[in-house]
Amino acid sequence: MSAIKTRRDYHLTRFKIERFLEKGFENLTLEEEEQLHNLSKEMTRYEMVHFPVQLKKPAVTSGNADKEE
Repeated sequence: MSAIKTRRDYHLTRFKIERFLEKGFENLTLEEEEQLHNLSKEMTRYEMVHFPVQLKKPAVTSGNADKEE
């Protein structure tokens, strides 16, 4: 599998991954396991660029949370 370059590639790759998952991990051949691993890595690369997750900054407390009452 080459790198995912388009949204169409992304959806085709997702479809392939779903087929492996429907089959079940215990039923995959070694070749299928390797394909699933490679497809998953490509999906992760694509998603990190095109669907980045914005992490929220932690809430600031008054500093009293550490003190016992």
